Amino acid sequence: MSRLSPAFPALFAFMIRILIGILTICILMAGCSETGQDARLKEIAEIVSDSPQEALLRLDSIDCESISEADRHYYDFLTIKAKDKAYIQHTSDSLILDVISYYENISPSPLYAEALYYGGRVYRDMGDAPTALQYFHKALDNIPEDLRSLNLKARTLSQIGRLLQSISLYDEAIPYVEKSLKICELNKDTTNIVYELQLLGGTYLRAKKYRLAEHYFNKAIEMSSNLPISFKVEKARVFDPLGHAGLTPLGKIRLTLAGEIKMTPVEASAGEFFCSFGDPSPGTAGVYLKTLQI
Repeated sequence: MSRLSPAFPALFAFMIRILIGILTICILMAGCSETGQDARLKEIAEIVSDSPQEALLRLDSIDCESISEADRHYYDFLTIKAKDKAYIQHTSDSLILDVISYYENISPSPLYAEALYYGGRVYRDMGDAPTALQYFHKALDNIPEDLRSLNLKARTLSQIGRLLQSISLYDEAIPYVEKSLKICELNKDTTNIVYELQLLGGTYLRAKKYRLAEHYFNKAIEMSSNLPISFKVEKARVFDPLGHAGLTPLGKIRLTLAGEIKMTPVEASAGEFFCSFGDPSPGTAGVYLKTLQI
């Protein structure tokens, strides 16, 4: 019978220490996972984009004191996302900063880039454009280069474009919107293609490049012909005149031979982007354009 090498006990002890180390790391990583194990949060994540109000109701039913640290941060992330999707204005940065800090320390984490995106959304709502731009750009730097992340990349590019447009940096805004539009076209995302075409038109309008504005507004009208009527009605009601002037409840912008802009009435059966509501409602682009006497 062969005898064991004198070095075998030492080698065995070394392997045991390695295994214990690996097990310890696995336990720590499980404790710091990005989504935890709560099935309720996973279900909420699946509906938050399409049904943010319902997501908020479900989040309210969860006692966040009874869930793990990982689930609590995921709970906070979903709360911010649901409020943003429900158009509830962000008024504080404390929650998003805690979420960003948590996911920054988990590497790699797909949620980190999206948390940075919502950091930008929070600061935009709070009126801090420079800080919002910093977070949007940092989100772009951290978005993975894969097909699953294209939607987030398009949203981030679009937000940068909208923000730059809102502070009158029109030439700087256009490349970001164009990049977002290309991604939407790649994804065959008709609704967001229309949004980006509309945003490009509004940006060129404010830059006084009227022929380009008309070109993109007309493309938006053409692309929107297959969208459901409910989309057009709702969009007209929540229309943001500072972001999307051009297509209005009153009609669409046209150029005269002299290069001046005027409104052309919308025919109800023409499949235009917006329905005709007669007199524009307060807060719509129709009021905004009427004030400018366009």
